[in-house]
Amino acid sequence: MNASRAFPRFANGRFDVPLIAASSLLAIGASVFVANASDLAVRGTGAAIGLVGIALLCALVSRLELALYAFIPLLTAVRAEPAPVDFMAVGLTGALALRGEIRKFVPPRTVVIALAIFILSYAASVLTAQYQGRALTYAGATMLVIAGAYVSFQLAARDVRIAERAYVLAGLLLGVETIIALLPSPIAEPFRPDRFRIYGLFKDPNVFGPFVAPAIALLCARWPDLHWAPRWGAILLALAAVPASLARGAIIVLAVTLLVLGAVALYRRWRAIAVYCFGLLGAGALGLLAFLVFSGSSLARDRLSTIFQNYDAVRFDGQLAGLNWLKEHPISLGLGPGNYEYVLQLPSHQTFLRMLVETGPLSLMAFLVLLWMAIRLIRVPDRGTVAWVAALIGLTTYALLIDAVH
Repeated sequence: MNASRAFPRFANGRFDVPLIAASSLLAIGASVFVANASDLAVRGTGAAIGLVGIALLCALVSRLELALYAFIPLLTAVRAEPAPVDFMAVGLTGALALRGEIRKFVPPRTVVIALAIFILSYAASVLTAQYQGRALTYAGATMLVIAGAYVSFQLAARDVRIAERAYVLAGLLLGVETIIALLPSPIAEPFRPDRFRIYGLFKDPNVFGPFVAPAIALLCARWPDLHWAPRWGAILLALAAVPASLARGAIIVLAVTLLVLGAVALYRRWRAIAVYCFGLLGAGALGLLAFLVFSGSSLARDRLSTIFQNYDAVRFDGQLAGLNWLKEHPISLGLGPGNYEYVLQLPSHQTFLRMLVETGPLSLMAFLVLLWMAIRLIRVPDRGTVAWVAALIGLTTYALLIDAVH
């Protein structure tokens, strides 16, 4: 059946924004309700109503890609699970199905095959997991990440400019949260749970800081007609999340992102982009040096000036435990999703090793193929595409130091 007959759209998309806003509020309400309720029947009913409601509302929207303006910023509000973005991802998938547009844009065949192998590897390793409850929970969360990625692909393919603006909006939102968190007011407490470091609405400051790297890359690369004053203002606002998180990884992600983007800009003679990237890198290096020299014996100085910290020893011990397990089990389906620290008693702090140990070599190879299919797009002569890829390379570098699967 034609989607437009099943769900007649409003003329000129007059109600697109209200319907998307209603869907977003429904996603937030359902996630809070499910996360906090204790009765299983109530939780299930609340989830079902939320998901059906989101799907029906979004099915009536004329320009469904506008939902990215809500969906991408909601990626920053994940402290309580299920998170609002989880509900919206499933609801938008339902909306695409109701509209008959679930496969409007088909990914390259290599991507489809790699993704299928990845999912099958997860399913096989769940069956052999020692802690199956944990494996099912972790695998379910991974499937929600994949659903969110697929929804983003289907919507962004309609108008990539909306995806770019939405991500910049999310980065600026984290900058605003940073400013609020620094205020001497009770409203700052939800964004600064431990007094010293700012989390926003994430679970971990190690995500809060790196999240803004793609937004900063896009601000450097896109919108050539934008005046330098609002551009630098937006960059500095988004950039505030990096020092506020006190995460060394955030500095690594941003530095690698700007270095890659700047190098490509030099090669392709995109002079303005190169100036922004290397200007930021130079200013950041000088600022970090001044901070380390003049900040005194503070928590921030200890975190940023010490290369090896106490938990770094735990990091290396955890990775060694994973390598020893692989040596004893060279041919295996893996420990099971989410089982690494439960079985080996130490966290991995490394994305690729964790994947290899938990879900086996096929899942890791499939994941690497997916990464390569994205990274090779750096050859595309489009500045926005190069900005996305540069940020992905920065985040992939960070994945060598932290578990970044989710």
